[in-house]
Amino acid sequence: MILIVPPAFFLLRNYPEDLGLFPDGSDSPPEIEKKNNNQRVAQERRVLTSKNFWLLALPLATPGLVVTALIFHQTSILQTNGLSATTAAAIFIVFACSSAVTSMIAGFFVERVGPVILFGFSMIILCCVCLFALIVDSILLAIIYAALMGVSGGSQRIVQGVIWANYYGRFGLGKIQGSAMMIGITGAAIGPLPLALFFDLNGSYTWGILLLAMLTVIAFFSIAVIHPERGLEGKMPNSNSN
Repeated sequence: MILIVPPAFFLLRNYPEDLGLFPDGSDSPPEIEKKNNNQRVAQERRVLTSKNFWLLALPLATPGLVVTALIFHQTSILQTNGLSATTAAAIFIVFACSSAVTSMIAGFFVERVGPVILFGFSMIILCCVCLFALIVDSILLAIIYAALMGVSGGSQRIVQGVIWANYYGRFGLGKIQGSAMMIGITGAAIGPLPLALFFDLNGSYTWGILLLAMLTVIAFFSIAVIHPERGLEGKMPNSNSN
């Protein structure tokens, strides 16, 4: 509280407009805000009943569901493939390092290729991770498996940070991202259950992992093919505040 609350109270500003500025040092608002500046809607806008929201929220919840399921059962998965629990624990170091490095690189690329392409890349890698989980039977494959999971996680972390603003603009993001976080956490909580169920039924993770891989493909196509509409659904600030 001592380290965070006072600086936040005295230094934090919600919008560049509060200081007579625009994002990224520009001389005017971003193009998406210019386009939607006249499309003012009621502040009590739809979120959970919006089709576009769900077309984004469900795919974006998929990585958390899949990764949580794999990590939760990682020791058991690797042991069924002949590896030790020590190996399963040790590769978390590879996962953490890979994720950290990828986040820095992905932060550079997201401004140039956009969050949708980066999300697609993340889902392709995560699908490969699921398939790798079926064949990881050596330390080398375990390292590759953990590194790929880190690449997917690091990319997805950047996507989650920018994609909602990319679709909805800067204003009213709290309500949107808060609802999305609720869905994401629910997905992560549910994720380990299918793997456990399939293992209890037939003594193997194969069908459960294939189901997770299929979810990554569905998540990719739901954003890349269905194309949720872009646009601000939030109320723009009063022009006098600029």
